[in-house]
Amino acid sequence: MSLDQLEKLLKEKFANPQEKQNFSPTIEQFYEFDKNCVAKGYNPIFIGYAISPDREDYRTSIEGIEVRIETELIEARIDFNLRDEFEKFAESADETEINFSVLYAWWD
Repeated sequence: MSLDQLEKLLKEKFANPQEKQNFSPTIEQFYEFDKNCVAKGYNPIFIGYAISPDREDYRTSIEGIEVRIETELIEARIDFNLRDEFEKFAESADETEINFSVLYAWWD
């Protein structure tokens, strides 16, 4: 899901900004981190799921985030500062991949 899609879910109250997947950041924290990435020229995607409104435990959850550069060009690398920020953001993640072309974190 993109930042625009998450903004729509939040605006229409289909996502609770304080919802979180176990030890993950809250949806609001994912949203703020993503806005920071977009401001730096990156387009992260959120990984998550929704439980049907037909169930009493209905919710939208984000359980991961990924920033990926799809290019072979050496000069097209993820910024060092963003990588450092991501390492701090994802310190509680169950799975991570952090390198020059991918920032990935997933919380179980």
